Amino acid sequence: MKEYLIKIVNLIKSIFLRIVKLVHLPLEEWVHITQDYQNVSSVRKNFFFPCIMLVLSLTFINALFKWSDLVFSEFLRDTLVRFSSLFAGVYFSVLLLNEVLRIKWVAGEASDKDNFYGCFTLTVFSSSIMWCMDMIQMFIPPFFFLAVLNIYVAYVIWCGLPILFRQLGDNHKGLLTLIAFALMFLIPRAVGYVMLRIIE
Repeated sequence: MKEYLIKIVNLIKSIFLRIVKLVHLPLEEWVHITQDYQNVSSVRKNFFFPCIMLVLSLTFINALFKWSDLVFSEFLRDTLVRFSSLFAGVYFSVLLLNEVLRIKWVAGEASDKDNFYGCFTLTVFSSSIMWCMDMIQMFIPPFFFLAVLNIYVAYVIWCGLPILFRQLGDNHKGLLTLIAFALMFLIPRAVGYVMLRIIE
């Protein structure tokens, strides 16, 4: 049991360190990310799934802090909506970004597997910064202004594009950064909204 807890703590620590480094030195950290996570499976297993579990766990802890006001059905609803927005939001963003790249910029220049890896890695790690800011705002509501800092994620994406897609020319980097950022920011919120309407 103790070893299991130590592994969990180390995993959480590594996730936060990765996010901090990605914010602080995005160019260097994208290189390290491609070295540490060489396929979609490793990104899923070692970063994406742990991140989702961490966000859901923090959501549960936040609900416990508000236990006196908590309605269990609302808690289940909010948890389902959050999970859907994270999980489906990432995959829809990845699929759409991959399609944009395939049709517009990198068709025939790289394998579909490489493109999907690049899209998945870019989306998961960039989105993790937004998830981190959401968690801070959830626990400390006066920090609502942090939402503005989501714009910085566009710079992180801009830094990651030439590292994840080496065949992409500089001429397309700005437009693709805007497209990728818009997908990562809007699609999870759209998924959450749709799920909320379905549940209600």
